[in-house]
Amino acid sequence: MDVVDYVLGSASITYNDVAPIFEPANHKIIWRLKGFPSQTKNKEVTFSLKTNSNYNGKKKASFKVTANARIGDSKVERDITTYYQYAKAAPIKTPITSPFSAITLTSISETEAKISLSLNGNYPATVKYGLGPSKLDQSISSIGKNQDQEFTLSNLQANTQYYFKFQTTDESKKVWETELFTFETATISTKPQIDLNSLIVSSSNQLLTTPDSKQKNVLVMPEDTNYEIRIKLKNYQSIKDIKAVLKNKKVLGINSQDITEPNINSTNLEQSEPGIFIGRLKTPSNPGVYQVSLLITDSNGNVIESKLADVKVTKNLTVLDQSSKSPIEKARLTLSVYNPKTNTYDLIPEQVRSIQNPSYTNGQGESHVVLPEGKYKVEVLSIGFKKAVVEFELGPYEEQDYPTIYLEKAPFSPLTVFEYYGSILQDVFQNTKAYVSGLSNSIRFFELNAIVATSILIFLTLLSITSRLHIPLHSLPEYLRHWSKIQALGIKSEKIKGRIFDQVSGETLKEADIYLIDLNKNKVVDHTKTNSQGDFAFLKLVSSAYEIDVLKDGYEPETFFESDIKSIGLGGYLLNIKRNTTSRTLRQKVQLYAQKTISIVFEGLLIISAVFEFTLGYSLGWSKAFPFIMVSMISVFLWLTHLSHLRSIRNIF
Repeated sequence: MDVVDYVLGSASITYNDVAPIFEPANHKIIWRLKGFPSQTKNKEVTFSLKTNSNYNGKKKASFKVTANARIGDSKVERDITTYYQYAKAAPIKTPITSPFSAITLTSISETEAKISLSLNGNYPATVKYGLGPSKLDQSISSIGKNQDQEFTLSNLQANTQYYFKFQTTDESKKVWETELFTFETATISTKPQIDLNSLIVSSSNQLLTTPDSKQKNVLVMPEDTNYEIRIKLKNYQSIKDIKAVLKNKKVLGINSQDITEPNINSTNLEQSEPGIFIGRLKTPSNPGVYQVSLLITDSNGNVIESKLADVKVTKNLTVLDQSSKSPIEKARLTLSVYNPKTNTYDLIPEQVRSIQNPSYTNGQGESHVVLPEGKYKVEVLSIGFKKAVVEFELGPYEEQDYPTIYLEKAPFSPLTVFEYYGSILQDVFQNTKAYVSGLSNSIRFFELNAIVATSILIFLTLLSITSRLHIPLHSLPEYLRHWSKIQALGIKSEKIKGRIFDQVSGETLKEADIYLIDLNKNKVVDHTKTNSQGDFAFLKLVSSAYEIDVLKDGYEPETFFESDIKSIGLGGYLLNIKRNTTSRTLRQKVQLYAQKTISIVFEGLLIISAVFEFTLGYSLGWSKAFPFIMVSMISVFLWLTHLSHLRSIRNIF
């Protein structure tokens, strides 16, 4: 914003020798024509603009110029948007034709106006002012000869149009005058007040100044740094426009119409809450001392300019090769801050200063860290170079800048390589730890952990009931469907009975696992164990074909098809299995013991799940806990079905 200024004295004399009147507060040039006969045409006015210190020449800037003509109540208006970008050319020395450089109306109130004048040399100056272009009957002269001067016009009338012009004499005794300027004083009102003690400046969540800071008038920041200002205002209700401007302290200028593309050195402030205004700026690419000012215009005509702070812009912290002066990339920087209480340097924690520490230099050997004023120490480590430790101080005075550090080359050493990469591993560990620590304060992370933990617990509970039932998870739907049909048919359903024998000794085998498998769907639909006499029994559906799988520790698994085996009296089967000469593998044993363990703890898991679900519902809302409650209800239903199934099996014999 505001990258061009009006060139003083450039506005032309127009039709009937009418001179221009410049209105700096509203960025207007006015030509007042007493007569303009019909059929008059091809008359023109001209003026010039120049880029000011806000324009850095790196990208195209745009600004709008609006022209309007008024005759009575009629108005014709046209506007154009102009683009400008600096093009390098050979420097041309041009003689200075006027000693006047810039004029700025820094403030306007009901009874007073302050005007800043910038000259191209140290000259005396006089401002003449009054109530009309030909009534400049009051004057104020400067004391001495200065390049930058400020004049205060006092005892003015409220809501009144005033006119003024400047006069100076150069070293050759030639008298110079500016064109005519005008402004209107504010109406009688209460003007906005800036609470400078409320100023807060931050960059990347790093506080550079707070209301409790002892030093607020100077900020130290590296080049190309984005920062935010926060300020409190009283009587803010009438504010029409408020902006913060960063400019060279020695450059003053009358600003043009706002350009459409935001500029790094000026920004409009937004009201975040009643009376609190926030805006974002960026430091220039050129080191130097700049000034942040607040410019306020209200609906009553008050114009207020107030300095917030000086900004000292420095180079970034830089690491170079001592011999070649070339930048060193990926150099590791560890920052510590001076503690006056212990007279020692303490490592800067990332969570306290909101900076990456340690950090690494980029391809230009720079590390863009932003720190408040104070004393610091940096340890620099780079493979192939000797370690360096440098103390530095940030402040308003010379040499209180971010340092440029030169590293001395070191001969190759395995110890150096180990130290460098060991520090990187340490950084990874610390960053991971800091990341997890940061997440620990996040409500969303807490919700995620709670949901994941509850999900795992519910899943374990489901596995536990499947182990208790001896029904695989994928067969549960068929198991429920089979058992519900059996319950519908009642105890008079068809039965499968049998007895398991050792094939060699003929002994009956107890505690053998018997699985009933639906051949059509290849799913386990029931399970039981043989009793002390080796007997087992199932209820079955007439419309389905089945196979029977027999598993017994120390015996080979056997599969029997219902259609291939012969029944004895009362529909029973005599099934023989043979011993297994090979023992279980370690993996099989671990899997078996895990299934038994998780089966045993089913009731405990069910109770713990209920507690987790209640806590989850109470903390995060019952809508989030509902899916988990439904899964637990299914587990309870399966458990009750299993108990009912055991009672039914005992009644078969």
